[in-house]
Order: sequence, then structure tokens, then C-alpha cells
Amino acid sequence: MAATATGFSFDQNGDIETNLSAFQAYLAESDNLLSNVLAGTFPKLRDESYVSGDIWTALNDAVVASTNPSSLAAAAQPIVTAATPVGGATVPAVGGPTATGWFLEGVSIEGFRGINNEGKPLELKFKPDKINSVSAVNGVGKTSVYDAIRFAISGRLPWLEELPATDRDGDYYLNRFHGAKAATIKLRLVEATTGQQCEVVVTRDRHGNRTVNATPPWDGTTILQTLDREFVLLDGPTFQNFISAKPQARGRTFAGLLGLSEYSRMRQALAALAHTKAFNNHFGTATTAQNQAHAEKGLKDASTAIRRDFVVLAGQDWTQMSLPDTLAVCQKALEQIGPLQELCIGREFREIDLDACINAVKEAEGGPKRERLVQCIRERQDLLALNVQAPDVDRSMRLAEYASAREDAASKTAGDVVLQLFQAGARALQLEEWANKRICPLCDSEVPHDLQSHVNMKLSDFTALDAATQTVALEWAEAGWADLAGLEKLLEKDAESRKIANSSDRAAKGLITAEEAKSLGEWLKELRSRATGRDQELGKEQTELEKVLPQSSVEVTTKVEAA
Repeated sequence: MAATATGFSFDQNGDIETNLSAFQAYLAESDNLLSNVLAGTFPKLRDESYVSGDIWTALNDAVVASTNPSSLAAAAQPIVTAATPVGGATVPAVGGPTATGWFLEGVSIEGFRGINNEGKPLELKFKPDKINSVSAVNGVGKTSVYDAIRFAISGRLPWLEELPATDRDGDYYLNRFHGAKAATIKLRLVEATTGQQCEVVVTRDRHGNRTVNATPPWDGTTILQTLDREFVLLDGPTFQNFISAKPQARGRTFAGLLGLSEYSRMRQALAALAHTKAFNNHFGTATTAQNQAHAEKGLKDASTAIRRDFVVLAGQDWTQMSLPDTLAVCQKALEQIGPLQELCIGREFREIDLDACINAVKEAEGGPKRERLVQCIRERQDLLALNVQAPDVDRSMRLAEYASAREDAASKTAGDVVLQLFQAGARALQLEEWANKRICPLCDSEVPHDLQSHVNMKLSDFTALDAATQTVALEWAEAGWADLAGLEKLLEKDAESRKIANSSDRAAKGLITAEEAKSLGEWLKELRSRATGRDQELGKEQTELEKVLPQSSVEVTTKVEAA
């Protein structure tokens, strides 16, 4: 799936669609499948209507689906095709020579908005090697000059079209006192590299029809569409937004001054998607790591117990055998015991009723002493199974060290309270009833950005604390503290005094203090001591019972319990 990418080159003379298409092609060199999925989200990333979690889930679903051959072909189909320029028109094929950029050498305006000049157009000339400015007293048409150039390039004036419907009038584009009720705008352009000249003439009639012509061999429509982007025109409101912006928003508004506001939004959206901590929080990778560590330890403990009991039942060490062969050996071992033959002959090992075997032994060699022997053996086996080796002394001390390191990390941040505040906010935003994802759960005000991504970014500010917390949680799982809950329950009848059980939920989340961890270490020593003492008591009692009971009864009971 993956390939070596050759690099991405930004075209400063291209529009954002062109650059995004090139960016998608660059991503496709590394992973065609995921680049197509991500490209399908570009529109939402550009207008900040995306939700990071939805995009991560879509990417993950694509990877999962790719493992299914029947869905791989459909998943690999491109989601985004040809770019569409502003206004919805398709870029026509260029009929004339190509150009890398243009200088505006002059403009001629007649009949457009505040400029009448019937029969004698307003002429402005600019010098391509200098900074040019237009200055005049208020009310003589400076804004109309700017609007005329914008209309010539884009075919519309956004601020005019954004007026309420009752205030909107197509005639506002035209000067009401011009006899022909038409507007003519001429842009005299010079190609940046070759110095070739071109005049583009744009007209609008009273019916709102716009026409574009250019001196041959140039294609006027193509030229204007290449100019219709943020790099070319900077309006007053954009500049005013930069002046009045708050410090934390100044970077984004400055991008608008350079004609890069949409690129800035896109970059910030991609940065939010690429944030490792937020990504890990979404998929719960820390919890997965803890569960895996705990499962691996449980597997190891179970393997040790099975090998030990196999030796007791079969009278031989377990070697590398298949499961059916292993079970056959166990079945044979039980079948050879006289009182159990009728219960075992012709049955698979899993079909043998072990409780019925115990009762058969009772009937054959019954009595209260034999029953007590069963209880002693079973309780000692329970102690052995529950008193797992981990955590040892070193890991007990390690838990306290990690908890202390977490407390140190918490002291260097705003603390757990602020962390929990952002965590609560993140959970609130995930609620189905929280329909508007731009409304802050705390202040109930609307924000201009993706609030979920913002909260995730804030949560990631607690990187050191988060890492230390995960380390504590992982140590708790890997060392097997939770596995001692059964031993604790067996040896401590008072539920309120069971320190492991009472700390388990918080410890699994990595939230216990160093003092609690140290207390757990002391409690572990106490449990080990109790377990040893109880096993010695039961062992002594078992020895006395074995002296007075027939040897066969002892061996049979031991084997059935192992089974």
C-alpha cells in the first residue's frame, strides 16, 4: 500500500483547489487509499465544519475495510475529482498562451456603481515596478474602483450579495445616471515573465449579463479565473479584522492579509488531525495497552497453572502436544482410577462430570475426614492460584515511584481539576443532544472553530501529566495488582479493609498517589504473610488427615481436584 513520496511543491500562482489536488497526489504516493478518504474531507476542513473524531474513524474504517478484498476496490476509488473554481464554473481549456502571473498596468471604468463618466471612462495607470496607491477625498469613488476590479475578476461583489434580500438590487452594480444602463471595465495586464500585454474587457448590462473579451490570442475568462483567489485582492473588512483581532487570533487574521486565510484554516485543521495525543485519546490506545498487558499476564499465569495441574493429574511433565492429545492424556489418567471408570470410559475429557467423580470417591471411601481433606486441598490450590507471583517487591516499589513522578508532573500543570474540566467538556461535546458542536459547554457561547479539536488540543497540553498517568495505569495492569483481588477477598473478610479492591478503579486510571502506592506495597506484604500462614495451617492439617486416610483416597482426591 505504501510507497516512497517524491515531494510536494506549492504553486504560488495556483488557486487552492490546484494546490490541494497536488497535495492529494503527494499523499497518494504514500497511501492511495487513505489519501482518497482524507481528500473527501477537504471541504469540511476548509470551512472548519469537521469533527476530528469522525475523520479518524473514517480513516480507520477504510483500513479495516481494505482487509476485505470485496471492499478494497470500492475503497480505493477517488472521492474528490476535478477541482471546481469559485462561482461553480468549470475552468475552460486555455485557448491561448500560458502565463505565470500578471501585473495590472491600468484600468478603465465607465458606468459601474459610483463611476458614471459616460463617454469618457475613468482611466488609471499603474507602474508595475513600483507600489501604487489611489488617494482622494471621500465620496469620489475610490471604493467603486476597487469594486470594479473585484467584479471584473470574480463576477460578483460578495458584500453586495450578502445584503438582506429586500435590500438587494441587481442595479446596484450599475450607475443609475449612465444613459446606456451598462458598465464597462477594462483591465490592461502585463504578463509577469514575458512582458506581453493583454486587455481584458468585462461588461454588465441592465439584465445582469456579464461578458468577457480579451485581445487575441489570450483567453479572458481563463485569465480572470486564475486571478480569482485570495492572493490578488485584499478588502477593507479583512484588514480591519486584523487590526481589531485579539492576540490569540492575530496569526489567523494575518494570514488573511497575505491572502492565505483559507490555507491557514486548512493547515490548522490538518495540524489538529495530526496531533498524536488527541488521536490516541479518541481511540483509547492507553486503555488498549493496559488491557493487552493484563491479558498477557493472565495468559502466562494460566499457562503456569495448567502445566502444574497436568503434572499432578497425569503424573508426567507436559510436553509440546496438541490440545486433543493433551485432553486425551488427562482423560486416560482419570479413567484408570477404579471408582471413576464408569464415569470416564467412552467420554471425552470435557464430558466428564468432575463433581460426580468427587461424589464417587466419597461413596467409595467416604467420611468427614476425607471431605475435610478435599476442602484443605482445594483451599490450598485456591491460595496457590490466587497468590500470583506478580507484583514482586521491585514492582511494588516501582508503582510508588511512578505515582510520585505523576504527582510531580501534576504540580507543573494547572492540575487535575483543570484536566477534568477539559475531559468533561470533551464528553459533553460527544453527547447526541449537543447538536451544535460550536457552542461551548461552559460559557454557552458560540466559537468560530472546531470546539472538539480545540478541547483535544488543550487536553494534549497535559502531555507530561498524561504520559505519567498512563505509566502508572500500565504498571498497575502489567504488574498484576488487580489479579490479587481474589486473594485479598479470601484472606480479608472486611470489604472496607480491602485496599487493593478499594484502589483498583483509580489505580487502573493511573490516579493513585505515591502515599497510596506505598500503602499498597505494605498491604501486599501483609497479604503474602497471611497467605503463607494460612497455607501452612492447611498443609499441617492436610498432613494429619493423609496419615489417617488410605493413600489411594489422598491420591484420587488430589488428581480429581487437579482435573
